Amino acid sequence: MRLGEKRVGFRADIQGLRAIAVLLVVLYHAKLPGLTGGYVGVDVFFVISGFLITAHLLATLADHGKISLIDFYARRLRRLLPASMTVIALTTVAARLWVPPLSLPPIFKDAAATSLYIPNFLFAQNDVDYLSGPNPSVFQHYWSLGVEEQFYLAWPLLMAIAFILFRRSSRAILCTLLVTLVVSLGLCVWITARAQPWAFFMVPTRAWEFAAGGVVAYLVSSTRIQLSTRLSGILSWSGIVGLFAAALAFDEATLFPGFAAALPVGAAVLIILGGALKNQARWTGQAVLSVRPLVFIGTISYSLYLVHWPLLVIPQIITSERHTLPLWASLALVTLSVPVAWLLDRLVENPASNWRLASIARPRATLWVAAALTVAFTSAALFALTNARTLPLYLLSKAPQAVVSTHPVGTNYVPSNMVPSIRKASADNPAIYGSGCHLPVVQTDPQGCTTGDFGAPVSVALFGDSHAAHWFPALDVLAEQGKIVLTAHTKSSCPSFELPAYLLVAPYPECAQWREGVVSRLESDPPAVVVLSNFLDGDLGGLGHRDLAALSTAVEQTVRRLSVESTVVVLADTPNFEISPSACLSAHLADADACSRRFSDARSLAIASVVETATKRGGGELVDLTRYLCNNHSCPVVIGDTLVYRDSSHLTASFSSLMSDVLGDKIMMSRRREISTPP
Repeated sequence: MRLGEKRVGFRADIQGLRAIAVLLVVLYHAKLPGLTGGYVGVDVFFVISGFLITAHLLATLADHGKISLIDFYARRLRRLLPASMTVIALTTVAARLWVPPLSLPPIFKDAAATSLYIPNFLFAQNDVDYLSGPNPSVFQHYWSLGVEEQFYLAWPLLMAIAFILFRRSSRAILCTLLVTLVVSLGLCVWITARAQPWAFFMVPTRAWEFAAGGVVAYLVSSTRIQLSTRLSGILSWSGIVGLFAAALAFDEATLFPGFAAALPVGAAVLIILGGALKNQARWTGQAVLSVRPLVFIGTISYSLYLVHWPLLVIPQIITSERHTLPLWASLALVTLSVPVAWLLDRLVENPASNWRLASIARPRATLWVAAALTVAFTSAALFALTNARTLPLYLLSKAPQAVVSTHPVGTNYVPSNMVPSIRKASADNPAIYGSGCHLPVVQTDPQGCTTGDFGAPVSVALFGDSHAAHWFPALDVLAEQGKIVLTAHTKSSCPSFELPAYLLVAPYPECAQWREGVVSRLESDPPAVVVLSNFLDGDLGGLGHRDLAALSTAVEQTVRRLSVESTVVVLADTPNFEISPSACLSAHLADADACSRRFSDARSLAIASVVETATKRGGGELVDLTRYLCNNHSCPVVIGDTLVYRDSSHLTASFSSLMSDVLGDKIMMSRRREISTPP
């Protein structure tokens, strides 16, 4: 059989496979329980694209002996560009209308990268964790389109070169497919273990998935492969089972793509290969995939993939909730995306693909139009980005200097002299972040950093996670005044209490190693005072408050170990807003109270009670400064001219510094009480 002699026409089963793939992705994004690996639907899309594009190119080589790159690119652009650009435009407009101004610049930046077909480069460079990263981009789903478009740019050129260099040999095409598959798969496995975002988002590590589909296209169209009905059924059903096994078994902890991607890719290959027969028995997987509802979803799958993500993410941003949307809301938005996708397919995608004027025009005209649209959309996004960065996020009125007191009254607007400003809030970190003293996840050195005059009357050790670090500016003021010598032992997401592993977000061996090292140092060279502070509010790693007894034991044991020769002060946790106050303020410049939180909701009373009781049993003392952050009704986010929080639960360094006298007095009182208490 000659190269590309057997043509691959319309296959309803492939439309059904498209439907399964897009539904897996959409329902995964909607957080459907159990579907923890639904992201593998994108891998199925890559295999289908590799199959269809390679089959088309093989047929072109068979008919004409060459590939017209301009014609190929023009056809791809007419197929993909109109719907893609429409969704980019609508998403950008929706963001401008409803998203808080502070959140707009990254959205417009991503829009520009997406308009240039390179969003995957941006996400890889930013080390985006597609599977579990917080605050995803409204254009994050475009990464796969970037990969496809970049693949389409290189693949026909590679096949044409191989066909010409090896004297129009069909074996050269097969060898090209196999070499691409093997080399890319090896690269994928190697990079996944070392730099997972780059393996996830980039073409060289994903090309093998397209090549796998290409190999199937070669086998189906250029060989005399024959499948019995029984073998066809076995292949197709094996593929369907394998695909759902991956979707149900994989999760955020799966090292992906790597070797794991071989399961969904292999499953898609089996399904496509199993459908090579023209006439399928009723019991084969192809017959099931060809049912009308699946074919309909498969037909609009491209549009559905485009629209579902912004429909899910923009409401999440608008509500400013730290937690995901409730399941009922996500499923409702996913359901809404189906008719929206149908409209996009009916009004944009299908007319553009079949527009007669475009089909008879020279392919170069399509390329010029596409280039013009790209320039226009990118320029508009960059203009919007510049405009968003210069929007005044304050009122002209100034506020009086902040005064620390109990039951504070918040400033009900964003003053022009607010410190830090809304745009600088996230960067208003303690000095130990910039100096490297606050340890990141991978570091375990327990030595800590010391500041202040070593002749100071009281030595203080600060010990805990980032909620200990945000008290460093307050204690650092005391150290600069010569009242204490301060040693900071802080590490990201690592509490000073030895919590059970199941209460943590993920296994964290570096935390346990660092914590034990710090405790040992504090036992062997005890300071006068140990100050413990940790993030214990919220959801404790997503598992809820199901084991307060375990928390109590952890607090008591740590305090007991450290209180043998030191005064142990445990700081009650700061209010948890579950939103970004600065983003909220950017949308409520004249109504800052809208961003405050009710005092009764600002922290977990159950956790606070457990920590207080366990601290006393361990021989320590709880210091609760909440009354300096909240009044009887609410916890304001702006006090005087100072922004209190840099994110949902961390104090700004500016406000923490203002708390130095209050915190110092509380610590000294605790120290004096312990000294005066008879043993």
